[in-house]
Amino acid sequence: PLVVEGLTNPQIAQQLCIQPCVVAEHLTNIYELLSTWMDTPATARPNRYTLIRVFTLFAEAHPELFNRHPSTAQNNQQCLLIPG
Repeated sequence: PLVVEGLTNPQIAQQLCIQPCVVAEHLTNIYELLSTWMDTPATARPNRYTLIRVFTLFAEAHPELFNRHPSTAQNNQQCLLIPG
C-alpha cells in the first residue's frame, strides 16, 4: 500500500527501516511477477503506475485487507542504519 499512497522509494525505506535500494529491488521483482501474470510483451513491462493501478483496484474490491496499522515512523521508533 505504500507505493499506492504515492510514497517514493526513500520514503518507503524510511518507514520500513530499510535501505532505498532494497525497496527498489523488491519493486523490480514485483514488476517482473506482474509482467508474467499480465502476460505483457517485453516492450510494455509493468512499472510503478501499473502497480498502483492493480493494487488500487484490488484494495477497492477488498478494503478489509487494508486496515492501516501504525507505521514505524508514527510509533517514533528509530531505525538502526548500518553504513554499508
